[in-house]
Amino acid sequence: MVRRENPTTHHYFTPSHLVRDTLKPELVRQSLLECAVEQHQVDEATHVIIEGAWNVYAILIMIRKPQYILAFIKDDHLQRSTIDDKLPLDIERLNKVFEDSITADEFYDRQWGFTAPLFSKSVFIRSLPHKFVLPFLADVEIGGGSFGKVYKIQVEHSFQRFGCEPYHEVVRKEFEPLQKGSDSAKLELRNLSAVRRLKHPNIVELLGAYTYRGKPNLIFPFAQGGSLADLLKGPKTLSFRRDEDGYS
Repeated sequence: MVRRENPTTHHYFTPSHLVRDTLKPELVRQSLLECAVEQHQVDEATHVIIEGAWNVYAILIMIRKPQYILAFIKDDHLQRSTIDDKLPLDIERLNKVFEDSITADEFYDRQWGFTAPLFSKSVFIRSLPHKFVLPFLADVEIGGGSFGKVYKIQVEHSFQRFGCEPYHEVVRKEFEPLQKGSDSAKLELRNLSAVRRLKHPNIVELLGAYTYRGKPNLIFPFAQGGSLADLLKGPKTLSFRRDEDGYS
């Protein structure tokens, strides 16, 4: 199974489409038979896994407990959501599924490699769990200031819906950790949200926002030409003959 490494944390995440490509129906069926799942249960269990439990089943294979997929199926409460939709699972629920806490802990730790967030265009700041592995293939600091730092990132293509080309680079603006009374990120997000419908070559589009490990982040397309400071100090382009043009 092919994993991807986040270059900053060095933790791994696994794209769902690679899991699906690996867990072919015949392979799943054979693995269920080998772990002593009863014959009359194999076909339905295979169907459930292929339709939306491939991540859970992959984790169970990694911890050498594939037979426990039956426990997850029996605990689906006949809901329309798939078993994978329930990830990540808290440790209390996992302790009810497994017979021992060691296996529950192992599943709990492994699942974070299968729960990377899907980024899409939004004006809402999503709060991401501390243990999430962000699906970044590149994450390089390119600037900063009193507010925090700016990074050029590359989001694994199956984890982004920005309308960009696969592996297209974008930028994240990371603010300093949230403190009581601090709302700089929220203020900037509100201002950007107000103008996001405007289409102008000098306005950079807001793609998304999230808070991770206490730090708010805003995502933008990568804009060529350097920072605003570079623009104001350097030679003026046709679009910016005067400093005031940057504010008009």
